[in-house]
Amino acid sequence: MMLGTVRTSLLSNYGQGYNVAANLVERAYPRAVQGELMHFAYEGLVPDRAGEVMSYHAIRASLANQFNDREFFRNNKFAFLAWRGRTSDAPTEIYVPRHMDPTQLVVVTDAGVHKNLTVNAGLNQSDNEVALITDPNKQAGSGHLVLVWDDIDSGETDSSYHFALVVDGNAGLSDADLNTLQQALAQSVNNEKSPVYLVHSMTHDGYPGD
Repeated sequence: MMLGTVRTSLLSNYGQGYNVAANLVERAYPRAVQGELMHFAYEGLVPDRAGEVMSYHAIRASLANQFNDREFFRNNKFAFLAWRGRTSDAPTEIYVPRHMDPTQLVVVTDAGVHKNLTVNAGLNQSDNEVALITDPNKQAGSGHLVLVWDDIDSGETDSSYHFALVVDGNAGLSDADLNTLQQALAQSVNNEKSPVYLVHSMTHDGYPGD
């Protein structure tokens, strides 16, 4: 007698819910990029089947004459996107899943640091603006979009690099710390070096230390 294989869908209740943890499925991702996509990474702190949180990414950045390989956001949810050039007037769009708290988001770009964003607050038409809106393509409560505009600045060329770091909370960093981090990220990206690195074991035996 042969036994059939039982297959379970990720979705339940006709697509209204999940048979697995929601944050296994709902992830941050770039929906549109204003230039050429160079790099994207996402850390969602997703639990495995045994309930242990998987934490694989952090930010490591250096700033000339201040610090070298300083670590940020280990055990924090974040998304990091880097792109080159400017091929559209439309903004870069980063989808943020609902398990990242929209009231706590901090967005660090090559143009500045943005905190206390209000959902659907409207645009103020400032240069290099950042906005947070409900996702118009999904049902209510499904997530948000972070919109990042790159306006043409002095000295900017088709080869200029840009980035957006979206963090769920500030991890205890002061405004001065965030401004310093912004400078360090700009230095890394402009040197064509990703500030995202792996921090955890990928196998049962693990890897050597960071």
